[in-house]
Amino acid sequence: MSGKAINISKTTAAHALSYSLTAHYGLPHGHAVALTLPAIFEANAATTDNDLNDPRGMAYVHTIIRDLCTLLGVDSPTKATQRIEMLMAIIGLSDTWLSDHGFDRFEAHNIVMKGVVLERLANNTRRLNRMLIEKIAASIW
Repeated sequence: MSGKAINISKTTAAHALSYSLTAHYGLPHGHAVALTLPAIFEANAATTDNDLNDPRGMAYVHTIIRDLCTLLGVDSPTKATQRIEMLMAIIGLSDTWLSDHGFDRFEAHNIVMKGVVLERLANNTRRLNRMLIEKIAASIW
């Protein structure tokens, strides 16, 4: 049933970019998702009319970003990403897991980039072009 649910609703960008980390390195999937979440949050917070992918419009995106910041107890997307990173540390999720385990940065970056299934990014608030995906992938190190 969960597979059917994901097929209908699709996944988030954080999930889409983290599958290969789990498959290739054995990094638990939730931890892999958490690694990409701060950069994706920041990228989505910077959505513009030119790269808007959400049919509900920019006002909706601004409201959601503001609501998420409020839920995190902060007043800006930058502080939200810092709060996410702090919460990761509190629960013991290392943001340097790949380097801590001796994995090569460039190999890991290439594995993430090769493992991206663009269809899984289709429902992201912001259209993610290759340059932005590269930036997000680089943030996990």
